[in-house]
Amino acid sequence: MEEVVIPGLCAPITRRHNDLILGLLYQAYSVYDEEIGYCQGQSFLAAVLLLHMPEEQAFCVLVKIMHHYGLRALYKNNFQDLHCKFYQLERLMQDQLPDLWSHFQELNLEAHMYASQWFLTLFTAKFPLCMVFHITDLLLCEGLSIIFNVALALLKNVTTMY
Repeated sequence: MEEVVIPGLCAPITRRHNDLILGLLYQAYSVYDEEIGYCQGQSFLAAVLLLHMPEEQAFCVLVKIMHHYGLRALYKNNFQDLHCKFYQLERLMQDQLPDLWSHFQELNLEAHMYASQWFLTLFTAKFPLCMVFHITDLLLCEGLSIIFNVALALLKNVTTMY
């Protein structure tokens, strides 16, 4: 069984134990917020929180991010707010990255095709942990609007590739 070291703990824990804690965290959230329940993207964020704090504290921070910072709204009403964020991102791209926006239009590449995972997980999936930690810090300091800054920075980086 693989051992995992989590900062703040005296001894390494097994991956099974870590998965159990993560499962209990999002199970607790789904009971706490029956309307939204558990959505798959939440586990990435919950795992990042568990790397920094005990599960009780991680639960409280998850609740705060979902409710106070507005992540919860992205999951409601058939993801209506999420689609609004996609529209906003495309308008920002059109304004700030017009060449890339035009290229994406030619390819029929829409924001939901690449930004769904970014927004629903708050960039906690598929990126290096040091970047994830920095983005999470920005979220907690600046609010949910940072998703646009991060998305535009990632997209701007793509412009150097094509």
